[in-house]
Amino acid sequence: MPAPEQDIVFVINEKTLLEEVNFLQAMCQYFGLKHNFYDVTMHGTLNLMIPLPHLQTSLAQDLKGKSLVILNNEFTVSSTS
Repeated sequence: MPAPEQDIVFVINEKTLLEEVNFLQAMCQYFGLKHNFYDVTMHGTLNLMIPLPHLQTSLAQDLKGKSLVILNNEFTVSSTS
């Protein structure tokens, strides 16, 4: 989940390879970026405007001032996302 001290959040899913995650972590470390991952498969949605059940804020609020990177692989979200 996004946190105040992070610069960048990567959107991953069940098709994201471990090698890709490791590469992203290494690149962030190299450039001195604090990062996190948001797993759309685990959370079931990428809707930025609605609060997730375990949060009091929406993703849009949590991502303010951060970069959001969606990896270029196919994923499926529900019709309510």
